[in-house]
Amino acid sequence: MSGLEAVFFAKPASYRRAPVHRVTSAKRSETRDRRLTQLITDSAASRTVPPLTRR
Repeated sequence: MSGLEAVFFAKPASYRRAPVHRVTSAKRSETRDRRLTQLITDSAASRTVPPLTRR
C-alpha cells in the first residue's frame, strides 16, 4: 500500500464514502477528473477535501 493509500484508508469510512461518491456522481468527465485530482492532492497533503471539511 502506498503512502497515499494509507492516508486515505486511515480516514473513517464515512469520510471515504463521501469523496468517492462526490467524484463518481459527477456527470461530466471533466468534473470527475477535477474532483479526483483534488482528492488525490488533498489526500497526499493529509487534508480533507474542501467541500467536506468542517468549519
